[in-house]
Formats: sequence, C-alpha cells, structure tokens
Amino acid sequence: STAGITLRDWASTGTNNYVTAGGLSLTSGKTYYFAVKAKNGAGLWSEVGYSDGISVDSIKPCIINRTQKIQRVRQPLLFQAKVWDRHSGVESVYLILRREGTKDRRVYKMKYNKQVNLYQMRLPPQWRPAIITYRIEAKDKAGNRNTTHLFNLKIIKVS
Repeated sequence: STAGITLRDWASTGTNNYVTAGGLSLTSGKTYYFAVKAKNGAGLWSEVGYSDGISVDSIKPCIINRTQKIQRVRQPLLFQAKVWDRHSGVESVYLILRREGTKDRRVYKMKYNKQVNLYQMRLPPQWRPAIITYRIEAKDKAGNRNTTHLFNLKIIKVS
C-alpha cells in the first residue's frame, strides 16, 4: 500500500523525466509502489502521486508433461502439458521436437484447452513406428522461462 515501508528516500532526477532504482532486494510475489512529486519553476512542490503497484516475478512457470509415452501409428499425435504461473501468468508454451536419427527440429506453439486445463498440440499421424524426442518450454508474462528435460514418445504399430 502507499502507507508501506519506504525502501528508498526521495531522490532528484534533475531535468530527466525518468528514474532508475537499482540495488534493491525485492521479494518475488510482492507488490511495490513508487511515489513521485514534481517541483515547478516557482519552486512549489506538487502533491505526491503513487503508482498503482508493480509486482515482482522472478519465479519460472511450472510444467508437468501429460503426454502419453506410447502412441499408435495412423493416429494423430497428442502432446499435453499442465502449465501454470501464479504470479504473472503464462504467456506462451512451445513444443520442441526432434525425430530420431535426424537433426530436424520443429517448434510448435501449444494451445490452451480450457475444458481439460491443459496446453495441447495435435500433430498429423505418423505412418511408421518411430521415436520422437521432445521437450516443452514455457514463458510467463514477466519473461521467466522454464524448459522440461527431454522426453521420448514411442510410436508403435498395432496389429
């Protein structure tokens, strides 16, 4: 709130219309407020104005892979992940995959499915058995990123 603890005393910006406050030890998830005042040409000070609050977010989004490890040929491939960020929210989730024995790298933006509360990506069916190596990367609205370790998806032929 505007009646909270003062972390930095008033500082002049001179003729600049901006200020940078460095060297602060801020806590993730906490909201901080900036107070400003101006002095006119006659030397009179304005009322103090307050920001509407700036939240600190230094925590990466959380990712849990929900993709089935074995899927069938001739069936669409379904990749799924539970992703959340309690501070600033999830901005984007990507599926990054590589086919076994190749350097072919593909990146797909996963879409949020509200009905199942998961990010998903459906890919066309594979026509022969294979192993696809993939990982999932998420970015929150504060710019923090998290990436899973590599997973293997085995595509099998069912008689």
